[in-house]
Amino acid sequence: MFKTTLGEKHPKTLMTIHNLAGVLQDQQRYKEAEEMRNDYKSDQQARRHRLLLRMK
Repeated sequence: MFKTTLGEKHPKTLMTIHNLAGVLQDQQRYKEAEEMRNDYKSDQQARRHRLLLRMK
């Protein structure tokens, strides 16, 4: 829902992905959780980079 409404890079969408990865890990679905967390981390890093560029 968040992806469609807010977009893939919106902070709420990213937090939802992060939370879902936690649920997958609790369900011992480790590979899926790891993939989701990796996507989340790379999106977060890109977002930080864009913010830093704006500050210069």
